[in-house]
Amino acid sequence: MLKGTATCMYVLTGAVHVVSSAPMPDQPSFLARLWLAIVSWFRIVFDARFAAQVAALRRARPPLPATAGPQPAGPALHQLLIGAEGALG
Repeated sequence: MLKGTATCMYVLTGAVHVVSSAPMPDQPSFLARLWLAIVSWFRIVFDARFAAQVAALRRARPPLPATAGPQPAGPALHQLLIGAEGALG
């Protein structure tokens, strides 16, 4: 076995821990979210340590904050609905 072969073999089979991409904005676009989902899926499937960390985060996540009930519709929405009903009849 060559001296450099073992090192190359480790580099080729080791998990990559750095993703070289720009930071995402607060509201990423659809394509950015899709790309994140694809990259995350592959990382979870092929990196057991990362998958365990994701599972721990899912178990420890805080409950979603309670949201207020549905907001009452304003007069503009009522006018829009009445106008649409008149157009259909």
